[in-house]
Amino acid sequence: MPKSISLLFTMALFTMALFSMSFKGIAQSPETPVKALFNAMRAHDGEQLAAQFTNSALLQRAEPGGNIKSNDLSQFAGFVSQTSKHLDEKLLAVSGYRATKR
Repeated sequence: MPKSISLLFTMALFTMALFSMSFKGIAQSPETPVKALFNAMRAHDGEQLAAQFTNSALLQRAEPGGNIKSNDLSQFAGFVSQTSKHLDEKLLAVSGYRATKR
């Protein structure tokens, strides 16, 4: 994935992970599901990645022209499982519901 798309996916995934955390009612820090998400990406474990989201989670990204594109979470999880690319996203900081990626 191009770096800009990777960043947008990361931002969308982080947002969805936070929503997932609130719906599951588990007392945890905002970083917990995000770390699990990135660990799943590094391990190419699409099943674990998908487990960080609710069944109704949306995966969206902004295209260069400003249009919003929706993607299927199961397809993204499948990509993570099948790709041989090195997937290693890192967060610089998490503050409340905002994350900064480096």
